[in-house]
Amino acid sequence: MRYTGLIRCLALLMALAVALPAALAEETWLEAPMLEAVVPELEEAPLPAWDAPDMGEMAVEALPADGAAPAPAEVGGYADPGAMAVSAPYDAAPVLAVGAVTLGVKESCVLGLLNGADPASIGAVFVSSNPKIAAVDAATGQITGKKAGNAVVTVTALGVQSSCAVTVLKAPKKIALSAKKLTLGVGEETWLAATLTANTASAVTFSSSNEGVVIVGGDGHLVAVGTGTATVTARTFNKKKATCKVTVMAAPEYIALSDSMLSLWQGRSYDLKPTLSPGSGGGVYCASSDPSVVSVSGTTIRAESRGAATVTVSTYNGRSASMTVQVTKSPVYRAMLVGGCRFPGTGMSNLPGDKDVAMVANLLSSVSGPSGSGWQVSRYTDLTAAQIHQTIRGVFAGAEEGDVSLFYISTHGDEAQSFDGYYPEFAGYLQVYPDYRYSNWYDRNTMTLVALAAWLSEVPGQVVVMIDSCGSGAAVYNAKGVSGPAYSPQSFDAAVVEAFMEADKGVLAPGVDQGAFVLENKFYVLTSTDYQETGWSLKGKYSYFSKWLGDSVKTKGRMPADADKNRMTTLNELYRYMSKLAAKKVFKYHGASYQQHIQVYPANSGFELFRR
Repeated sequence: MRYTGLIRCLALLMALAVALPAALAEETWLEAPMLEAVVPELEEAPLPAWDAPDMGEMAVEALPADGAAPAPAEVGGYADPGAMAVSAPYDAAPVLAVGAVTLGVKESCVLGLLNGADPASIGAVFVSSNPKIAAVDAATGQITGKKAGNAVVTVTALGVQSSCAVTVLKAPKKIALSAKKLTLGVGEETWLAATLTANTASAVTFSSSNEGVVIVGGDGHLVAVGTGTATVTARTFNKKKATCKVTVMAAPEYIALSDSMLSLWQGRSYDLKPTLSPGSGGGVYCASSDPSVVSVSGTTIRAESRGAATVTVSTYNGRSASMTVQVTKSPVYRAMLVGGCRFPGTGMSNLPGDKDVAMVANLLSSVSGPSGSGWQVSRYTDLTAAQIHQTIRGVFAGAEEGDVSLFYISTHGDEAQSFDGYYPEFAGYLQVYPDYRYSNWYDRNTMTLVALAAWLSEVPGQVVVMIDSCGSGAAVYNAKGVSGPAYSPQSFDAAVVEAFMEADKGVLAPGVDQGAFVLENKFYVLTSTDYQETGWSLKGKYSYFSKWLGDSVKTKGRMPADADKNRMTTLNELYRYMSKLAAKKVFKYHGASYQQHIQVYPANSGFELFRR
């Protein structure tokens, strides 16, 4: 009886001698270090000495000494999947390298495995859920987009499945790059982003015409390596291409700013225009020590609130220059809106000037000036010329440098008019409400744009002028004499502006020292027509200029004219958006077609008007 326990123990050990190797063969996914961890556990409770082999040693010797799995069995020259499922290493599982892919119609790509395994060597089989959308080669995993739609490609091997969602879009008709020209410094890096036609897809490849000047990676990453020029080309699978000319200059030795100190009114922006050492080029980056006082966008700074901040401009290779910016005064925004409505005895039709004024007043009540302060709006209708002059002096009496004053008028106008046989030197008359108490009412109740410019020149600070009348473009176009050059947008941009440019001597913003003064435009002008055009209105409802102005800003939500979506609308943004609306409208009168062309001064101005 005393040997009963020993006999039972020997019987158990003999059973383990048979079962343990078989179990290890079935569980060879365990790696050698994990098996080695089992052996000390057996050695911690040593068995009584006997003549049978050590079970622990048998367990280790079930695998080769290096811990590698046995070679897979082969059947007919191909790997036996059944045998591989038992003996293949764990990291050979056929997991696809990507879980989703987008192709253009007729574009192809190969689905690879995450561990780099050759699909054929492990018997992988690829299947598409919809071959009419995405066909796939069963053996290689090459997918080809057939038509727009969605499909799922699944690979099966070694008893494991892995899937990839495939989206097929139309092939692109065009490709564009984020820049057509770039200037870099030696050693500088940047990226070119490629944009395809909407709702299309394609892989994009990049190449450089001169890798001694610029090297480009597959993702559009550029590295400038030597001075000179090169063309970087982006191509789609269907041979559409876009190019960017890259000029590489020497790395900057220094960067400089025009002033070390600058003063700005709150709400104003200023372009720093840094200077690099001669013959050098490359990207320039700006930072502010206090963005709540002075914010930065590119190389343009903006005065946000009163205080001081240091703006530092740096090159890509570590050269820098700094400027102290003092933000002074919170501007006051005033608006005077005038509508000419009734024109008795003149032969001129009555206008919806009162409704235009109401529309613009409603618009201004929904926005603020650039600094965040609201507009103080004064509304008038049926004023004579003398009354307009008097009212300008009253409404803007409190204005001072740093303030912004807006003058809007909707009335009749003439691009070239003669009174009593006299041909005016300046072709641009505004017709306002006539007062028949005066025998010479033409002199009292019509005003030239030159006179209006002179009256508004008396107002301190910046003045925004919006004129809605026939021939109002004479305010900002070379229109001396009765006959002027034919209108064209190109000639307008280069033209010598007339009334308001003659009166615009600029505004000198205060500075900390003599080198810190900033000369800004005094006038910012938007007119409804070219100087030889007719302005149109919808009878009894509105003029189209005021409607386009309202459509560009709206009274709530994002302003449509705010192209860069920064919650600010500049003079140029307003001009461009209103011009697009005007270009869509054709007026019919007595069988003829007419259009209006919005005019602006100065061109391409970043002067901020409205904030929401």
